[in-house]
Amino acid sequence: MGTSGRRSSLETAAWGQAALPQQNMNRSFLNFLFNLAPILVSSLFASEKPNILFILADDLGYSDLGCYGGEIETSHLDELAANGLRYTQFYNTGRCWPTRASLLAGYYPHEIKRDTIPGHGGGGGNRGIRQEWARLLPQYLKPYGYRNYHSGKWHIDGNVLDGGFDRSFNTRNQGDFFTIKGTFLDDVPVKPPKDESGFYITTATADHAIECLRDHAENHKDKPFFTTWLSLPLIFLCTLCLRISKNTGTATSMAGINYAENATPGKSV
Repeated sequence: MGTSGRRSSLETAAWGQAALPQQNMNRSFLNFLFNLAPILVSSLFASEKPNILFILADDLGYSDLGCYGGEIETSHLDELAANGLRYTQFYNTGRCWPTRASLLAGYYPHEIKRDTIPGHGGGGGNRGIRQEWARLLPQYLKPYGYRNYHSGKWHIDGNVLDGGFDRSFNTRNQGDFFTIKGTFLDDVPVKPPKDESGFYITTATADHAIECLRDHAENHKDKPFFTTWLSLPLIFLCTLCLRISKNTGTATSMAGINYAENATPGKSV
């Protein structure tokens, strides 16, 4: 991938071969939770509860974004960064399933059987089953009136709706991004149409998230929402291998195929 050089230090740090000592990482993570907890608790008991939109980008190097010096136009994300908070140091698990387990359950993945440590027994892995006490964030939010929506790659044990979500678009076929085959809608398999020309899974994932929010605004506007958009942006870019001209809007693949019909001049993320 084009970001392999930029991501190598993060991947190495995730396996404990470089970066800060483990105790410093644990301390940083705990400090983050302790600082965040009062905000979340006070928000849940407030008369007007905040809406939450969580975007997780698999395989995205931080320097791919425009706000961190990337060459890809991401003006909407840059605007969020300009009006929000940007980390100067951040550590993650470096892989998809332990990241999802940590963020939605609030535990290190090794504690809830969602990852293993090389050379050590136990821990589980990407097929490990969480303990009953390791509930997911939507299950805690529901009693406070939240509606919960999921779009994208699940990669957590159990069904999505059993984890507290009200709606779900679960992309379980990560090997082919040009078909809806293998995708589950509200935990029910989707039957692919005969004609899937123009279909792309990353676009479909975003469309589902937007549709959930539109439906929420029309039918559940009296309730707060929690939305997770678990996206695969870099695979999207590398699979299509597009080069989009700012002037003409012409997008071509490395093989020279013209994608001009689907390109929009100046379109940004």
